[in-house]
Amino acid sequence: MFKIVVLYLLTFPILLIGQTDVKGSLTYFGEPFANTSIFLDKKRQQTNADGFFLFKDIAKGNHEIKVKVNDDNILIFSGILDRDSSYTIDAELAKLELLNPIVITGTRYSRRKLDNAVPVNILDSRSLEITQSSNVADGLCFQPGLRVETDCQTCNYTQLRMNGLGGSYSQILINNRPIFSSLLGLYGLEQIPSSLIDRVEVVRGGGSAVYGSGAIAGVVNIITKKPTSSGMLFKHNTMLTNGNQPDFTSSFSSTSVNEKQTFGITFMGNHRKRNDFDANGDNFSELSSLTQFGLAANGYYLFSKRNELEFNFSNSSEERQGGEMRPLPTDQLQQSEYRNHKVLMADAAFTHYANNKNNWWSTYAAVQNTNRIHYTGIDGDNGWGTTKNYSYQIGMQALRQVGLVKEHTLTAGAEFLKEYTFDEIKGYNYLIDQRIQKFGIYAQSEWNLLRNFTLISGARLNYHNLLDKPILTPRFSAMYKLGKWQRIRASYSQAFKAPQAFEADMHLAFAAGTISRIVIDPNLKQEQSEGVNISWDFDKANKKMIYGFTVNGFYTQLQNAFILEEQGTNAQGNQVLLRKNGAGALVQGISCELRLNCKSKIQVESGFTVQESRYEEEVSWSENLNSTKRFLRTPNTYGFFTLELHPVKKLDIDISSVYTGSMLVPHFGGAPGIPSDVLNTSASFLELNLRLAYKATSAITFHMGVQNILNAYQKDFDTEKNRDSNYVYGPARPRSFYAGLKIKI
Repeated sequence: MFKIVVLYLLTFPILLIGQTDVKGSLTYFGEPFANTSIFLDKKRQQTNADGFFLFKDIAKGNHEIKVKVNDDNILIFSGILDRDSSYTIDAELAKLELLNPIVITGTRYSRRKLDNAVPVNILDSRSLEITQSSNVADGLCFQPGLRVETDCQTCNYTQLRMNGLGGSYSQILINNRPIFSSLLGLYGLEQIPSSLIDRVEVVRGGGSAVYGSGAIAGVVNIITKKPTSSGMLFKHNTMLTNGNQPDFTSSFSSTSVNEKQTFGITFMGNHRKRNDFDANGDNFSELSSLTQFGLAANGYYLFSKRNELEFNFSNSSEERQGGEMRPLPTDQLQQSEYRNHKVLMADAAFTHYANNKNNWWSTYAAVQNTNRIHYTGIDGDNGWGTTKNYSYQIGMQALRQVGLVKEHTLTAGAEFLKEYTFDEIKGYNYLIDQRIQKFGIYAQSEWNLLRNFTLISGARLNYHNLLDKPILTPRFSAMYKLGKWQRIRASYSQAFKAPQAFEADMHLAFAAGTISRIVIDPNLKQEQSEGVNISWDFDKANKKMIYGFTVNGFYTQLQNAFILEEQGTNAQGNQVLLRKNGAGALVQGISCELRLNCKSKIQVESGFTVQESRYEEEVSWSENLNSTKRFLRTPNTYGFFTLELHPVKKLDIDISSVYTGSMLVPHFGGAPGIPSDVLNTSASFLELNLRLAYKATSAITFHMGVQNILNAYQKDFDTEKNRDSNYVYGPARPRSFYAGLKIKI
C-alpha cells in the first residue's frame, strides 16, 4: 500500500562536529519534522520531537546520507567528511516536492502529479488550516472551478458545484470508495471535520475509466489521515459568529506505530457546538443551531512486504435545528426544520504486491449506514419523518506494468454497489423508497508512447437496475510534456445520470407558508453527457522561488438534461416542482490558476473561473414569469485567493478570500413584501479572511483571526414563517472572530 504524504523540505543543515559525530535537523515549513528515518551508509537514526538527529563514531571519507520521507520519497545526498568541514545540503532540490507530490485520484494508483496524464488538484490539511476551514465544505471553495453554496435559509444544507454543474454531477469518494450516498450530499460535506483529513484530491472532468458514471463534472476524493508516526494532537477553536454567537470546535488524535512499522493505527475524535444566529432580527435563524460528535479510526497492517491490509472506520452524529428561535418543542414553532443524523462508514482493502511493487491486485469493501429523524413544518404541521439509508460496495482491481516498446500500465477491475434509501413524512404524503444497484467493469491502458507523450484510454461498462440496458462510457486522457516545466493535458469522457432521486429531491423547502417539494416524473430518462477538458500547466523552480500557472478549458454537453418546472400545488396546497427531461444543456468555461513560493517566506495560490451555463430550450421554473435558458444559482465568475506569509520563524500570517459573482436567484412570492415570483440578480461578494498563528514552543501553537472581514453577507433575507427558505445566496456566515490553539505531543 502506498503511503502518501505531500510535503517538502525547506532547510536541511548537517553540521559535522569533529571527526566522529554527524548531527543536523530536519524541518518542514520551519517546523521540526519528527520521527523521520535518516540513513548514513548502513546506520539508521530517527529525528526526535524537535527534528534533530545524531550519528556517532563516523570515520572520515565519502558517505551517503538518505532521508526517507515516506515509502515513495527518499532524498539522497553525499559528501566527504573531514575534520573541520561544515556540510550543508542544498535544500532547493527538495522543493520540487511542492510541484510534484504523489496523487492517486484519476488512475487510482500512485503517480507523481507532474507525470499524471489526468490533472489533479490537491487541498491538503495545511490549506484547510490556514483558511480556518472546520470541515470539507468550508475548504472546497479554495479549489479552482469549485463552489460550495448554502441552499437553505432554515437548515443550511450545502451543495458542491464543479465547473458550473450541481452537486449530483460530481462523484464524491471517501478513501477512493463511492459510498457517499445521495442523502449524504445534503449535509455530508459538513459532517466531515477537517481534523480527519489528510488531503482532498480533485479531478475536474471524467478522464479516467476507473470511476463510475456519476463523474460528469469531476471527482472529489476525500482521503483521511493515515498513521505515519506515534504521537498525539489536540486542537480547539472558538468562533463568535457576528461577534456574539459562539461556535466551539475541538478535536484530538492519537497515533501508534510499532518499531518495525508493520502496524499503525490512528484514533480521532471531534466535537462541535454552534448556536443559531438571526441576521435580521425577526427571531428566525439564518444559521441553524448545530451539534456534531464523531469518532474515527484509520490503520494498516503489513502481513509481509507483499501483503497489506488497510482499514478505516467512522461513526458520527449531528443534530441541527433552524427556523423560529423560541424555546419550544420543535413541532410547536411557527416554522422549523430539525435534523438528527447518525452516520457510520467503514472500509477495508487488502493489497498483494509483486516483487517490484509495479504489479499488484487489490480487493476491497466499504459500507455506509445513515439513520435520520427529521421535522419540517409550519404552525404544528405533522411534519415528522424518518430516513433509512445504507450503501455497500465490493470490488477488485489489478494493475500490471508491461514493456511494450515503452512503459505500459494496464488496469482492470470490477465493482458492485448497492444503495437503499427510504425517506417518509406521512403528514405530507411524501415517500422516497429507492433501491439502486450498480455493477461496473472497466479496463484502462496508460502508455508512455514517447518520452514526452502519455496516453490513457479506457472504457467502463455500467449496469444500473433503473436502466433497460447497460451503457458503455469511454474515457480518454493524454499528456504532452513541453520540456521540463510545461505540460499540456486533454481528456474526453462520456457519462450519464440515472433517473433516480438525488440530494435536492430529498430536501423540503418553505415557500409562502407552505411546503415546497420536488417530485420525479415517472417517465424520466437517463441524462447523458460528453465532456472535454484541455489544460496547459507551467511550473518552474529555482533557488529563490517556485512559480507556475494553469489554464484549463472545459466543455460539457448534456442530452435529456434534468430540469425543474413548477407544477402548481398538490391536494394539500403545497408547492410542487417536477424533475423532468429537457432538451439539453451546454456548460463551458475557462479556469486560471496562479501559484508562487518565494524562499518559503511567501506562498500564493489563486484561481478564477469564467463560465457560461445554458439550456438549449427555455425552462419555466415559475408559472408566473417568463422562462429562461440560463442556469439558476450559477454565477458566471467566481474564484479564490490565499496568501501565506512567514516573516519570522514563529509567526505565520495567512490571508484568504473567496469571490462569488452575481447570479440569477429565484424568489417565490408570498414572503413578506414579495407578492409574486421574482427572478433576482444577486450582488457579487468578496469574502476576505485573516489568520495569525504564533508557535510558542515546538509543541504549542496559538492562532486567532477574522473571517469575512468586510462582512460581505446577504442583506435581503426573507423574514418570519412565510419566507422562501431557498432564497439564500452568498457567503455562509457574517463577520466572525475566532481564536484557538494546537498542542502536539
